[in-house]
Amino acid sequence: MNKLPYLQDYSGQSLDESISLHGSVQTYSINFAIERALDRQFGYEDSPLLTNYQRVILAVQNIEREVMNGGFNLFFLNSSSEFVRYVVDALQQIDCPKTAGLARRAIETLELSDLSGIAIREKIMKDNAVRKGILNELDQQFFKYEEHLDEKLFAWIKENRKHITLS
Repeated sequence: MNKLPYLQDYSGQSLDESISLHGSVQTYSINFAIERALDRQFGYEDSPLLTNYQRVILAVQNIEREVMNGGFNLFFLNSSSEFVRYVVDALQQIDCPKTAGLARRAIETLELSDLSGIAIREKIMKDNAVRKGILNELDQQFFKYEEHLDEKLFAWIKENRKHITLS
């Protein structure tokens, strides 16, 4: 099988130019370039200036990257925790109900009413064997990658392109 090349970084492409790369580079790398454009515009954390559409992209990209690299624990521990409060809705919006359910269950293990990044990072730093076991099980289910978040997010971006700006 001929593997498509990876788009190395965002270099000022418009959203339509980024979308037009589909089929010539890996889909995840297009999504990542769009994420990088948003990061450069708004910073790497949640911003009140983000639109709901931009926040969906960032929430999905953050959960996919962090969980695939170190499980839900890493998603909660890193700055990606800023997007925890949005991630279940974001996954539902891109038509990933199974993954949204996994995220919901992972968030429930935190037993927090305050889903701010600071509160989440403080909680996850406290060792809890029961939570760790549940998160490990959820990680294994996530790793099956049944809903192909990269393709679902790309399709959602393409469908909602008129609501998304990169600069």
